[in-house]
Amino acid sequence: MRSYKVRDLLKIRNGKDHKELKEGNIPVFGSGGIMRFGDRYLYNKESILLPRKGTLSNIQWVDEPFWTVDTLYYTEINESLVDGYFLYSYLTNLDLSKLNSGTGVPSMTFDSYYDIEVFLPELSAQKQVSNVLKEVKEKIDLNNRINAELESMAKTLYDYWFVQFDFPNENGKPYKTSGGKLVWNEELKRDIPEGWEVENISQCCSIIDCLHSKKSELIFEDEDSYLLQLENILDNGLIDLIKKYYVTKDEYKKWTSRIEVIDGD
Repeated sequence: MRSYKVRDLLKIRNGKDHKELKEGNIPVFGSGGIMRFGDRYLYNKESILLPRKGTLSNIQWVDEPFWTVDTLYYTEINESLVDGYFLYSYLTNLDLSKLNSGTGVPSMTFDSYYDIEVFLPELSAQKQVSNVLKEVKEKIDLNNRINAELESMAKTLYDYWFVQFDFPNENGKPYKTSGGKLVWNEELKRDIPEGWEVENISQCCSIIDCLHSKKSELIFEDEDSYLLQLENILDNGLIDLIKKYYVTKDEYKKWTSRIEVIDGD
């Protein structure tokens, strides 16, 4: 591994105002992602997009002609030293919040980025890792597209069956379209299929609430039984047990069957 500064690996360039662009098929990126599509590009090579203002953690990768607005830097990659996608993946795993130079909206300067220290293996090793990361990302993107399509299909099916009432009848044909009888429901103020009823959720299933305890009601009695709360869960997923609220043995017995934390949870 060898140490570099980002200034050795990238040239950072300013984005530009997009208002004069006409509609087209070139993606226009802001600090939150694609904003629109224009008719011209600012740069047409692979690039790492670095936030200048806004959400500093939203570093983006682009491998097609693009435009960036003035809240987002684009970069020219020194391909003799670094694989662009490897560096993009590296930077997305860094906490850049401590480099924030803004007093209100989070902001980053050229030098804030340029002074970041990066440790890199040989270029050939970078490319091998990068290829694996790209394959994984492609699989994730594919799964996300499949999930989005399935969700869209589910919403369409729900609307078709339970809003339009064209669920399959006993002959497999659309109920309403095939002349299925509808009757007026005064509670819903609309027609619904004959034989359908309006019920409360409580008549269909049991609702089991989670534990709600006021801190003042918690008793420091059994030091082996304490209550975990949201404040105990840190951003990195670890559990902070410095501040604990203990519960009585009776409370523990009452709730342990469904909310006890055991190994592996």
